Amino acid sequence: MKKPLIIGNWKMNKTNTEAKAYFDEFKQLVPGASKWVGIGVPFTCIQLANKYRNFATCAQNLHHEEKGTHTGEISAEILVDLKVKYVLVGHSERRAAGEPDAEIAKKLKLALTHGITPVLCVGETRAEREAGETKAVISKQIEGALEGMEKVKGVIVAYEPVWAISDGSGSSPTASEEQIQEAHTLIKKLVSKRLSSPKILFGGSVNEKNATSLAQIQNVHGFLVGGASLDAKRFALLCNSFNA
Repeated sequence: MKKPLIIGNWKMNKTNTEAKAYFDEFKQLVPGASKWVGIGVPFTCIQLANKYRNFATCAQNLHHEEKGTHTGEISAEILVDLKVKYVLVGHSERRAAGEPDAEIAKKLKLALTHGITPVLCVGETRAEREAGETKAVISKQIEGALEGMEKVKGVIVAYEPVWAISDGSGSSPTASEEQIQEAHTLIKKLVSKRLSSPKILFGGSVNEKNATSLAQIQNVHGFLVGGASLDAKRFALLCNSFNA
C-alpha cells in the first residue's frame, strides 16, 4: 500500500518532559518514517523534536509578517532556523479566533518563500453544512488563501470539517465516505489550476481504526490527525497500518 502523508497535531498539549517520553516510545514503534509522518508540536518542543529522525517537525502556526513588534509571535525565519519542515496555516481554531483570509494568504506565501511546506486547512462548521454552505465556505477559504498564485509547488491542503474534528474522547461525529469524497473532489477542482500535484489530507476524527479505510477514498492523500496523535501507541498503530 502506498504510504499516505500523516501529520499529527498536538495542539496545546505536552510539556518537554512529556514530549520526550512520547518521542522515545514512538521511535521504538515507528523507527523510520521521516518522509511520510510529521508531528505538529508546540513551539516549546520543536528543538527537542528535531533530535529525533523518525518523523518530520511541523509547527502549528507562524506570523503573517517577516519580523517586527509582534510580541509572542513566531516568524517564518525563526521556524527555518529551527529546521521545521511543515507549518499549519489557517487551522479552524485559528479561524474561529478571528484570523482572516488575508492574513492566512500572507502566512502561506511567507512559508513558501522560506522553504517551509504550508498545510492549508479548510473546512466548514456544522451550522454552515446544515445551511448548505459547504461548497461556498471551502471555495472562499481556498480562493482567499491562494489568490494570485498559479502552478505553485509545495502546498498541502487539509480538509477538516470542523464538526468532525476529534477531541480525543471518541465522541466526535464522523464524516461519511460520500461527504469526504465530495469535499476532496471539490478541493481538487478548486486548486488544480493553482497548485502543482497537490496533496489533499483529511482531518476529521481520523484514528488507528479508520485510517486504512479512509485512505481508500478518492483524492484522500493522507491525514491531519488530532486527538489520536496525542498517544504514542495509538499514533504508531495508525502509522504502522500503512507499513504492510
